[in-house]
Amino acid sequence: MMAKKPCNPWPPLLRRLLHKILPRRVYRRYIGRHEDTSLAIWRRLARSVDPGTVILDIGAFYGEFSLAAREENYAAEIFAFEPNPLNLDGLRSACESGRIEVVAAAVAEKDGFVRFVCDSAQSHIADDDGRTASEPQDAREFCAPAVAIDTWATERSVIPSLVKIDVEGAESAVLRGAKRIFVRLQPSEVVFDSGSGGS
Repeated sequence: MMAKKPCNPWPPLLRRLLHKILPRRVYRRYIGRHEDTSLAIWRRLARSVDPGTVILDIGAFYGEFSLAAREENYAAEIFAFEPNPLNLDGLRSACESGRIEVVAAAVAEKDGFVRFVCDSAQSHIADDDGRTASEPQDAREFCAPAVAIDTWATERSVIPSLVKIDVEGAESAVLRGAKRIFVRLQPSEVVFDSGSGGS
């Protein structure tokens, strides 16, 4: 089964403005509630998989979904994938006490390296054509290691039971690099973001 994360109906620029001026409780209730819904669904799925199985959080950011999965499933092996070097220290710090292993890499169609663009609104793997017109001129670009889930899972001898994918538009590349896992082994649940942007 695949569950698609609900899209936020508010435009990104307006969300950023409202996030700055509204109290957090008000923003979360009226503007950011699609993320609350996603997290509630994720928690239910994490509870439903057997303890001791494997959960993957692909595009972990600061680890909110990884930590929620740990709260719901005390014994699962949880792996948080995040290529953004600006987030990694915070992610590692958040995940350390939850026994969550951080994988400092992008997830892509094949192993190697990808160009990764960091900006405050939406960090992502760069397209083959390079910087897009909508990309801020001051966005920082890094060369990030990349792994394909098929390769990574084979090397680790793991079969994921639950997978979250939130990689800002590169979901199809993640799926192409995970054909063996997603087609032949069929994890219990896969949750993915349509690439419509973060909260």
